[in-house]
Amino acid sequence: MRARPSRAGCAVLAAIASLWALFLLPQQAVVWSGSAAPEWAIAIARTPFYTRIRTALAEAGLLDLYLIFGAAVGVSYVLLWLAMGPTLARVGWSGRVYGALLLVLAVVIVLSYLNHGQDAPLRFLWGWEGPVLILLGIWGIVAAFAPRARRLPLWEALTLGLTLPIIALATVVSTYYPHGPAIALGLVAIAFAVWAPRLDDEQSAEEQDEAAVAAA
Repeated sequence: MRARPSRAGCAVLAAIASLWALFLLPQQAVVWSGSAAPEWAIAIARTPFYTRIRTALAEAGLLDLYLIFGAAVGVSYVLLWLAMGPTLARVGWSGRVYGALLLVLAVVIVLSYLNHGQDAPLRFLWGWEGPVLILLGIWGIVAAFAPRARRLPLWEALTLGLTLPIIALATVVSTYYPHGPAIALGLVAIAFAVWAPRLDDEQSAEEQDEAAVAAA
């Protein structure tokens, strides 16, 4: 959690996180649900664009689409950690834990999908991204109302506190997690990047005050 990336950089990273998860979602939803997948996901997965991707993967010997389009969304959560870093740093210790959970989630997602097979050595890890997402949502309440969080703008505190409902709603709308929540959290991260106070804002203000005192 640091003063970088810049606001613009954070917004770009957050947008990429959302778009990457959105790209992966249709194919993953179809792989998971088959003919029971939403019609929009089936229609998108059947487009020439996704067909070419599946063909290229098959030619490269990469046939486990569930693993490929599933584990790849871990990248989105790493980008979310980077994008939310300066904002969460200002929240304090609880914000840093929130950020750490995003990184943990990225690792758990990759391990979960790598071990989805019946004979996988760490089969017990399959599906653990769900509980970690719930933990992130619950921790959002702690981050919103921890002692130092009282310095947050009301909208920011409420957004952090509503992390769990945001995750749940995104899952329902998208019909699949962890991809749906990544899309929604990316939008939250964009809002934080553009409007939320950052730790380096306060540091810059302090430096300006010191400079003014020194010049007086």
